[in-house]
Amino acid sequence: ETGSPYLGDILISIPRAKAQAKAAGHALELEVQLLVVHGVLHLLGHDHAKPKDKAKMWMAQAQILKSLGLGAVQIRED
Repeated sequence: ETGSPYLGDILISIPRAKAQAKAAGHALELEVQLLVVHGVLHLLGHDHAKPKDKAKMWMAQAQILKSLGLGAVQIRED
């Protein structure tokens, strides 16, 4: 017991991440890092179902990735 609230789990499909990394033209490691940040934002209540919410979430995601030295990688939506 840490005293911190449990927010949930983040599950990442490595085969799916490999395909997404290939489609985006970057390394698997970068894709997994992006998916972890994206997942944490969802656990914190962010969503991207509506354009306004998506813009807010993508901005937060870009700021976090930049602060981690990972640049402006974005999730592709196919």
